[in-house]
Amino acid sequence: MKALREAIRRSDFIITAELSLTPDSTVASIVEQTAILRPHVDAIQVTENQYGKLHLSPLAAASILIKEGVDPVMQLSTCNRNRAALIGDLLGARAIGVTSLLLVRGKKLPDSYQPQPQQVLDVGVEELIATAKVIGNDERTAGEPEFLIGAAVTAHTPTAEWAAPKIVAKVDAGAKFIQTQLRLDLDVLRRFVAHLVSLKLTWRCSVIADIAVLPSAQAAKWLRHNLSHIMISAKTIRRLEQASDPEREGIAICSMFLQEMATIPGLSGANLIATGNPEAVVAAIKASGLRGG
Repeated sequence: MKALREAIRRSDFIITAELSLTPDSTVASIVEQTAILRPHVDAIQVTENQYGKLHLSPLAAASILIKEGVDPVMQLSTCNRNRAALIGDLLGARAIGVTSLLLVRGKKLPDSYQPQPQQVLDVGVEELIATAKVIGNDERTAGEPEFLIGAAVTAHTPTAEWAAPKIVAKVDAGAKFIQTQLRLDLDVLRRFVAHLVSLKLTWRCSVIADIAVLPSAQAAKWLRHNLSHIMISAKTIRRLEQASDPEREGIAICSMFLQEMATIPGLSGANLIATGNPEAVVAAIKASGLRGG
């Protein structure tokens, strides 16, 4: 089994991809996606309540990936679980062989989901990272030695005096990689990563950036309007609107971004977020030339 921690050590630029999960996901559909993605990525990420839709738990999805010989990056969010539930999932993840975690605050379900669940927020992200570090280093618990822990951040154009206090707090707690939310703006990403380099944070953690294969202008607009942490430029949407084959154009846009991202000093890799078509993800990776055909 390829492990993400080993890929980070060996590779100049790693590539991961998200599993597309929906309320009707089955073991068979997850295995099918896994077979398509596995030869082209260093790990597959398992998100929680993707795009505000309830689906099977990240722990269950991760167990399926492990049986298929894939190292999952399992996401856990603090907003819908109390401390006991989070610790239970961390212990479960360690027991089944999960080695990589992405720990996030998470988002509340949209108002259209009724009855609306109450958010919990019993534990902050930094405390959850520190808890995962303790569990990963505890010899009394079953599993691999320690977790590779990641945390989500938002890329932006920083001021010269910005000291990245929230990122530093996550790294101090035990995060070994940070993953930026989707920002389809290379200039912003370059400035953000360059600032982290200047703070020497890239000496302490790896930086991975989200990217997407957008299948249509409508999908891009939905993401931009419904997920506040995502930034997709009007220029990108116009390209998709004007394209005779929007899906092919989305693949071309993604492959170009991947090529450019691989040249950014301090950026360790990219994560392709799920848009429902794993074949398009593979096509973008191949077109980028960063992986073999």
